[in-house]
Amino acid sequence: MFDRIKNLFRKAGAELGMVNSLTKIIDHPKINVEQSEYDRIAKSLQYLKAVLMMLNTTTVSMS
Repeated sequence: MFDRIKNLFRKAGAELGMVNSLTKIIDHPKINVEQSEYDRIAKSLQYLKAVLMMLNTTTVSMS
């Protein structure tokens, strides 16, 4: 709940021009994603990259 309120104020500040640059993609006023969802996506992406590297290593070793 607190994150939603914080995001609301941050996005409102960006729309009013109070913030000159974005530090994260979710700072953009048109991006309506909470930080926890962004973190979950980043964690999943990191996991999938590790799995892909393992598969590539296994495929190269078997050739």
